[in-house]
Parts: sequence; C-alpha cells; structure tokens
Amino acid sequence: MTEDAPPDLDDIGAEPVPPDDEDAKAAYQGELEILQQKAKEHGLRNEQLEQSIKMRRLLSGRVFGLVVASLVACFVLVLADGSGCIPLPAPETCSWSPGSLDFDLSDTVMVSVVAAVTIQVIGLLYAVTRSLFPSKG
Repeated sequence: MTEDAPPDLDDIGAEPVPPDDEDAKAAYQGELEILQQKAKEHGLRNEQLEQSIKMRRLLSGRVFGLVVASLVACFVLVLADGSGCIPLPAPETCSWSPGSLDFDLSDTVMVSVVAAVTIQVIGLLYAVTRSLFPSKG
C-alpha cells in the first residue's frame, strides 16, 4: 500500500496486540509511530480544509453583499435619472418630497454605468464561484 492510497477495509480492525519478540516489538513501535504521525498529518490537513471552508463562506457572503449593494446603487441611479430628481427628506415634514433635487445624466453616462456594474457583478460572481468550486486539474 502506498502512502497516498486510502486504507483497505481489510486494514481496519481492532488494534493489533504487540508481539512478544523484542525485534518484533521494535518494528511494531516503529510502525505505530509512523501511523500516529500520519494520523496527526491528516488531522492538520482536516483543520486546514475546515479553515478554508470558513474563509470561503465569509468571502462569498461579503462579495454577495457587495454585489447587492452595487446593484441597488445602480438601480437608484437609474431610477433617479428616469424620474429627473433625487428624493430627499423634507426637513419640515420628514417625508419624501420628489423633485427636491434636479438630476439628469446623459444617456452615454447611464449606459456606461449600467455596463460597468453588469461587468463588475459578473466578474465578482465568477471569481467567487471559481474560489468555492476549484477545478481538479
């Protein structure tokens, strides 16, 4: 059995009883130490994978929030340009008063903003997807 190969089902069983012979005991101890070292290495690898999964979840959540925020900002910008105003709260009534600030962007600027946000969203989602599901090659 090679080091990288998974254990056979035949290898799994009750812990073997150490032999009575001194040479066999030394060989048994050496094999036991190797197996303990491999178990420790696998445990460290599992901890690394758990940390990687936690960081990926954190990153994907934050990138998703960034994508949502940029889409909301773009939507508000398009809405404000379409209505010709930015609604601001009126100080005396604390309600929304449309037309409180004139707003007009050229069509070229609006197309550029929408295209840039679209490319940003696609790029961020692609990067997060590649990070969460890396290729095996």
